[in-house]
Amino acid sequence: MASGVAAAPPAPETGGKRRKRQSKDPSTMYLRDPRRAPVCRKARKFFRGTAGMNRTLELVMGPTKGWRTSAKLSVRGNPPKIGLFAPDSHDVVEMLHSEVHHPSINEMTKALHRAVKALGIRGYNGKDHGGLSYISMVVERASSKVQVAMVFNAKDKDENFAQLQQLQSRLDPALLHSLWLHCNPAERHNNAIFSFDPAAWTQVSGPAVVEEQLFAPEVAAVPRPTLFFPPFVFRQANLSGFARIVEQVRADVAAFGKSALKRPPRVVELYGGVGTIGLHLSDLVHSLECSDENPHNRACFDRSVKTLPAALRPKVTYTPKAAEALSKDGILNSADLLVVDPPRKGLDDAVHAAIHASPTLQRLVYVSCGFKAFQRDFVKLKDNGFHLVRAQGHLLFPGSDHLETLAIFARKI
Repeated sequence: MASGVAAAPPAPETGGKRRKRQSKDPSTMYLRDPRRAPVCRKARKFFRGTAGMNRTLELVMGPTKGWRTSAKLSVRGNPPKIGLFAPDSHDVVEMLHSEVHHPSINEMTKALHRAVKALGIRGYNGKDHGGLSYISMVVERASSKVQVAMVFNAKDKDENFAQLQQLQSRLDPALLHSLWLHCNPAERHNNAIFSFDPAAWTQVSGPAVVEEQLFAPEVAAVPRPTLFFPPFVFRQANLSGFARIVEQVRADVAAFGKSALKRPPRVVELYGGVGTIGLHLSDLVHSLECSDENPHNRACFDRSVKTLPAALRPKVTYTPKAAEALSKDGILNSADLLVVDPPRKGLDDAVHAAIHASPTLQRLVYVSCGFKAFQRDFVKLKDNGFHLVRAQGHLLFPGSDHLETLAIFARKI
């Protein structure tokens, strides 16, 4: 699931008084008891009712504090405030520390706040071009260092590059992994924080990528590809939690190949990012075709393939193309199993059409980051002959009103 800090519309007026804005970090609203978040109650009710599950939906959760290793914070004003938008507004509530952030992110946020103020870097004001609009921070877990991307609402790099060279000298090299400048002069109606345009990115210092291995060394019998994350590709904010989802996906793919097919399956992965799920299935499949629309993902995937055992490398391929276009091209015409991890909007209509038309597709692994969209997709999949085999809810953002859903569907052909 791709995530970011989206601009919200102004709060509505009610009875002549503006609704009181909640200034609490939304990531910690339900931190005392994350399983009581509203979406968890809705999910349990849905799977018991519409989905017809004969047991209560299992909710899987890891640590509730310090889990977030990737964060995007808004910057507004002069002197700048760094934090999150208040609900229904473009006003930033300053947040230099969060219980759910990795300690390195909290430390870096404070250091950046001091440096930005000292250098007189102004925050974006939401009206004209220029100014620092967002800060993205990603922790490399092995080193606890932070990859920092500073997003300016500007076209001209020169002035901002000089500012970041000065800023770098004020940061602790033991904490800083790398520093990047991103110029994205998006208009107010455009909520995209990052641009795909390579010309918008400038590396100021440090290594080009954060390197990660999803599973700990003690986890047996799992391929251990190294994953590579420059700042312009999507990375899950809770990698430890996502590893639990990938473990479950592996178990289902292995069981499907062994019991249903009696052979390794031909697998397609749509909305695949850099291959975080797919590469960890390479030992279980006959073939894997992974894809995503971000053109930067291909190089990361190809680099990761080189870290797989040599016998597994020929099995996997990557197509840098949107799921909708690939579905129209017939990518599912000979697939046994489909893995999807779409953005919050859910599956594209063309993907549904390709699923329905495929003469071979028997299994669907759906990782959902938008529960409302999943509910709609569930009905369409059911109408296309798929039935729910099992499901789990994963609280990858414990404390927030958000749920990742892992659902396994099957169809007889």
